[in-house]
Amino acid sequence: MRIATTYFNWVSRHTYRLSAGCVATLLCCASITPANAFDVVFVNPGSEGELFWDMTTKAMHSAAEDLGHRVEVLYAQRDRYRMRDLAEKVIERADPPDYLILVNEEQFASALLPKADAAGIRTLLLLNGVIGDESKKLGAPGEKLRYWLGALTPDNEGAGRRMAERGLAEARRIGLIDKNGVVSVLALGGDKTTPASIHRQRGALDAITTDAKARLERVFFARWSRDAARKMTAKYIDHAGHAPGLIWAANDEMALGAIEALEAKGYRPGRDAVIVGLNWSSEALERVKKGEMLLSDGGHFLGGAWAIVALHDYHSAPSKDLSKLRQRLSFDMAAIDSAALKALGGEAPVAALHRLDFSRFSTVRSGPKALPLCLRAYLKATAKYPAALSDAHALPTAAAERK
Repeated sequence: MRIATTYFNWVSRHTYRLSAGCVATLLCCASITPANAFDVVFVNPGSEGELFWDMTTKAMHSAAEDLGHRVEVLYAQRDRYRMRDLAEKVIERADPPDYLILVNEEQFASALLPKADAAGIRTLLLLNGVIGDESKKLGAPGEKLRYWLGALTPDNEGAGRRMAERGLAEARRIGLIDKNGVVSVLALGGDKTTPASIHRQRGALDAITTDAKARLERVFFARWSRDAARKMTAKYIDHAGHAPGLIWAANDEMALGAIEALEAKGYRPGRDAVIVGLNWSSEALERVKKGEMLLSDGGHFLGGAWAIVALHDYHSAPSKDLSKLRQRLSFDMAAIDSAALKALGGEAPVAALHRLDFSRFSTVRSGPKALPLCLRAYLKATAKYPAALSDAHALPTAAAERK
């Protein structure tokens, strides 16, 4: 078991702005935390060193630092049983945290909510909510389970659809069509049970199956793995005898695995096949920059920060009003293609975390001037976003730049 514990205080974030004489005094006081500081345990379903989950954890730490809260991160190493065991041990602690953040990976966290509720631990689901029969069983947050606060989730379905639509358009633009003008599509899904995977795929399949000039060849579930995606893509090419016009991948790791398979077979990614992925990972964005990937959708790593901000405002309110908390539990994503990357100065958005004070997003700290918990506000606040932009999803696209 790997455990990473980080204690933050707002003082430490801002000492670099002060004179050398003041720094020593403030550092001596670093153990002093705000009166309303709370403890959070985040059971991270990924592994330490896994890029997306590192990005999410970094965002969470940044917000906790700015708002004066303490975050403990436990890594499940992509093992759902380990994730369950870690969460149960937190729930059983003699001195439990004020808040528990879980990710409903493969819908395994649903069974933990009643246990956390019985222990009186307020629990927030991050990135994956409760769906299907589990939703009916558990009811609405705060209804049957008093301490279940809700689920903070991005628009996965919209992202999946956007990726497919953009990918199909690009495949047609560069002539990756058969004699009937149809684009062949290989889809690489994450898994069959995680809500994010289900919703991304639903959006993609809706776009593909309603397009008369698109043909879905195969759907493989590569379980978010680069290695599995590489093998499955190679298998598809061997069987079909050609590369698909579009490879849609539910995350960047699988997109990168598909690229490796294409290259090994002598195909040129971005020219002989269009590839789209999701996560805004630095390696994927480098491929975007080179023209080997069309885009990487994402921005949902900021869910780690949004969770802390939303909990801060909820915790600070005397009424503990769930209705106000729920108003802040959904957020957008957006695609970064080559033109968008250029507009961002070539910098991956995660690199801007250190430039931003997340207290600006808190309604308690900033009042009516608080920024909304959305991607557009984050990018504008880091001074890397076009000031004239009016739509949260409207990062400049290569198509727009060509016009």
